[in-house]
Amino acid sequence: MPKLIILRGNSGSGKTVAAGMLQEKFGPNTMRISHDMVRMEILHVWSKEGIERSLPLMIELMRYGHKNSEFTVMEGILPYSAINPYLMPL
Repeated sequence: MPKLIILRGNSGSGKTVAAGMLQEKFGPNTMRISHDMVRMEILHVWSKEGIERSLPLMIELMRYGHKNSEFTVMEGILPYSAINPYLMPL
């Protein structure tokens, strides 16, 4: 059964490092989704606009990971209220 791990927290709190360590621990077939990468590198947006614009892509990546990976580790500054409605239908 696929597992989704969500690491949320403030900027600079160690989420990216922890997500990388989990990916190494779980090994192959572990997908890591970095909110900073999606927001700043893929979409090239920052601040509140970046959170709003990145949410649909983050949800699609979570769904992809749920269907295709044993573990999906998502980390970022997304507020719980933004992602909670999307967690149940995965």
